[in-house]
Amino acid sequence: GLPLAVTLSLAYSVKKMMLDNNLVRHLAACETMGNATTICSNKTGTLTTNRMTVVACYVGGQHYKSIPDYDSLPPQVANLALQAISINSAYTSCILVKLMFLKIE
Repeated sequence: GLPLAVTLSLAYSVKKMMLDNNLVRHLAACETMGNATTICSNKTGTLTTNRMTVVACYVGGQHYKSIPDYDSLPPQVANLALQAISINSAYTSCILVKLMFLKIE
């Protein structure tokens, strides 16, 4: 049945990944990695803590050596960043936008 087919396909995926010198310790990792479009790794080629930090970026034709303020981004780039963050299911993130409060007398 279906459980057997899923198990066999995952086992096949593990074997194929091992032939490519990918270390697979958990069978379910193959299913997760099948959806990956980008993989970031350190200089040794391994992910050691499952957390990567952006230290510099190139956004909208401009190079930033630190995380830019949301307000300093061009509107098209800011909109694209909001869309990318909203569909990212791998990490919880937030954008801090300066709010203006008006005192009404």
